Amino acid sequence: GSARPSVETIGEFKLIRANFNAEYGRTGGGLQIFTTRSGTNELHGAVFDYLRNDKLDARGFFQRTRPVNRQNEFGASLGGPVWLPGLYNGKNRTFFYFVYSGFRFRQGAANALLNVLPNDYRQGNFTRLGQAIYDPATTTSTASGFTRTPFAGNQIPNSRFSAVSRNIVPLLPAPSSDGLFNNYVSQGRGSTGANQANVKIDHQFNELNRISGYFYIDRFTQREPEGVPGPTTQRRATTSRNVWGRITHDYVINPTTLNHINLGYTRFVTGIESYSLGQDWPNKLGLTGVNTGADSSFPRVQFLAAGYDLLGDFNGNSVVKQANNAFQLNESLSLVRGNHNYKVGIDYRWTETNGIDNWQANGLFDFNALQTGLPGNARTGSAV
Repeated sequence: GSARPSVETIGEFKLIRANFNAEYGRTGGGLQIFTTRSGTNELHGAVFDYLRNDKLDARGFFQRTRPVNRQNEFGASLGGPVWLPGLYNGKNRTFFYFVYSGFRFRQGAANALLNVLPNDYRQGNFTRLGQAIYDPATTTSTASGFTRTPFAGNQIPNSRFSAVSRNIVPLLPAPSSDGLFNNYVSQGRGSTGANQANVKIDHQFNELNRISGYFYIDRFTQREPEGVPGPTTQRRATTSRNVWGRITHDYVINPTTLNHINLGYTRFVTGIESYSLGQDWPNKLGLTGVNTGADSSFPRVQFLAAGYDLLGDFNGNSVVKQANNAFQLNESLSLVRGNHNYKVGIDYRWTETNGIDNWQANGLFDFNALQTGLPGNARTGSAV
């Protein structure tokens, strides 16, 4: 998931790179261990804001303008004893610590040149291709193989365009130059927003007996720069909702024996949506044999080895939804016996994953030069 507790929540952390203890089984790579902050007998609070703004940046030597880059992480924290006037005074016994954090990020589209189909190609005019294209309808068998008749003047008649192609061409962004490649400047702005809340409650029954509870919740949204306007964009929006809950109990049985119990619940919910979702594009294009429901989007169209950017969602998904739940119970007993330390325990985990992913249900269409090439001649034809 994308859960990232605010730095104001973290009291300390430890990074373990190798040689894990047995209690950290089923772990690969590095291991991060975080200890969250707790309240104290004194009431303390803070307000914070970490700011980055392109208005404060210097313009690059070769740049005419400063790219949009605005980042703001803000929030507040408050911690102390739990005190309910006339009801309860938690000093020396019960404490709380609360953190709210928000994150906002706005960024302009990368100053990148894209490869969109030139206007003459959209009209069937391939005189600038540099190699002949052939009519697949004229394919005939000969003693030495197959042959085809080239299109006159490298021009595909409009009558040979499919109805779907005629509906797609007007949706393509107009090139910003007459070049065959690097002929469109990407556009749009990306945005990221997140809100989270963290709360921890600690209660001390006595010096030997302590219980703690921690709760975390967040909401996260990210929208990629569209790159090109309209339904042919490859970009998408991502959302997530994350919830953590932890209850821990520590009991000092005697000066050399400590028992620790932890009960945890984690839930990650992630959603990904194509920018063309729910706009009925298969029916608008006249495309059949693909998903046409409310969760449909623009099909994925790719021109293999032609050098042009694909059309539609990059992964061929209109919508992805996934919910992951994890329950964990572990208990450990730490013992000190002379010069030796011992630790034994159990760890039980139950995890589940539920998801929907209509991968390529909107149609995946790959075109290559073989369709208009001369059989046996790799220097002919076009994937467009």
